[in-house]
Amino acid sequence: MNLRVDLILPSEQRNPSLFTPAFVVKVIAFSIPVLIGASLAFVAVHVWNKTAAVDKLERKWLEAEPKQEMAIRIAAELNVNRRLKEELDGWRRSQIVWHTQLAALPRLVPPAIQLVELNTDQVLLTLEKDKAMARSFTMQIRGRSVGKGSDLAVDELEQNLRTFSVFATQLESVEVAAFSADTSKNASPDDRLFEIRCRYKPRAF
Repeated sequence: MNLRVDLILPSEQRNPSLFTPAFVVKVIAFSIPVLIGASLAFVAVHVWNKTAAVDKLERKWLEAEPKQEMAIRIAAELNVNRRLKEELDGWRRSQIVWHTQLAALPRLVPPAIQLVELNTDQVLLTLEKDKAMARSFTMQIRGRSVGKGSDLAVDELEQNLRTFSVFATQLESVEVAAFSADTSKNASPDDRLFEIRCRYKPRAF
């Protein structure tokens, strides 16, 4: 025969499981606000850190902006000055040392020739080889050849200009551009007027 005796009332009986529905509900009800609070705190700290970083960068920018503007202005002025210096250097490189040419010229003139006028001219051009800008100079020599053999004296001057070192290294061409009788009042029948044109090699900037 089996015998069962209940020592507690049914209303006093408890569920032997540790995770009862009521316990789970209480845990969830407690955890949700904590998680929300922690999330909000994390977001707040993150926002504060970013705000502080932005403020720091803005302060640095306010400090650096005048220096940056000055640096930009100085860099622009430097570029302008560099371009100007390059242009001036180009003009200097392409210039002919005229005092050397003029000092050498009297040594080339035959005794029968009197120089009357000397002119120089220049044109800007583009070199075909490398498309660089260059200056081309021309020198015009006008004079009078006196007495017999005037034509030979002019030919001698032309030849001297072609071969004398100071001119020969720089001249591209030498030609007698004009040769005619001197019709002035005191001229003799053998006197001649002439013009020699010397074209210099182009000089790149």
